[in-house]
Parts: sequence; structure tokens; C-alpha cells
Amino acid sequence: DRPAKCLMFCGDCGRGKTMLAKLLHKKFVLPFFTSDDLDKFANAEDEASYFDKKRIYGGDCDIVVDDIGAETLRTRYGNAPEFPQMLQRLYDAWKYNGKLIIATTNFGLSEMGIKIFAERYGERTADRLAEMFMPVYLTGETNFRRYGK
Repeated sequence: DRPAKCLMFCGDCGRGKTMLAKLLHKKFVLPFFTSDDLDKFANAEDEASYFDKKRIYGGDCDIVVDDIGAETLRTRYGNAPEFPQMLQRLYDAWKYNGKLIIATTNFGLSEMGIKIFAERYGERTADRLAEMFMPVYLTGETNFRRYGK
């Protein structure tokens, strides 16, 4: 019963991507993380985080990840950033455990967006993002943060 595709809300700043993701987070009681916080959370050492980390990174729950592509690419244990490995864990949770991943990004999954993801995370990860997500493009004439519309 795995979802055929997960959802990725795409669009410019101020289009309502995060607002929509938060509505789904509240409606379906899903863990919600910004991509940057997800990266920090994965490396938290406190005992309270242990079970949540095991649940999320073990692929035992659906999750909402806000703003993929805006995280700080931290390097640990060498020169390679770890965030692409976290994206791989989310991919595995979807592919093998049937979990729904809802994400937002400013890049999208167009040819240009995939190229940006490939430059940022590598070809392998960009390819998996394209396989995993169905893009939902949110468009409009104005940025609601600037114009309140």
C-alpha cells in the first residue's frame, strides 16, 4: 500500500508551500521538520531524541520536511555532507516501508531543479528525489509575505 509518489510542494518564496505542509502536518499528526532542523536532529546526542530518531530514520513513520535545498550542508566525519544520506533514508522509508514523505522546496523537479539538486547532493540523490516525489507547483503573481494576499 505504498504511495505511488510522495508530495513535493514547489514554487517561489511566499507561495504557501510551508503553510500547506503545516496544514497537512496538523491534520494527519505528522512529524514536521525544516530540512536544517532534520539535519541537526539526526546528530542530536540526547537520550530523549533516541526513540524519535529511530522511528523517523528507521522508516517507521510518515514525515513532513520543509524547505529542502535551504539547509546548511554540514560535513561530519570527513568532507562529504550528510544531508544527502538523510534524503536516502527518507527514500528508503518510502520505497521499502511505504511511508509518505511530504516536502517543500523552492527548486522544483523541472530539469533545472533536478540539476540544482544534483549539484547540491549528487546525481544519485537527485535521481531518487525525481523518482520519489510528485511535484505540486504553487504559483501566483504576488508574494503573500510582501503583499498580504
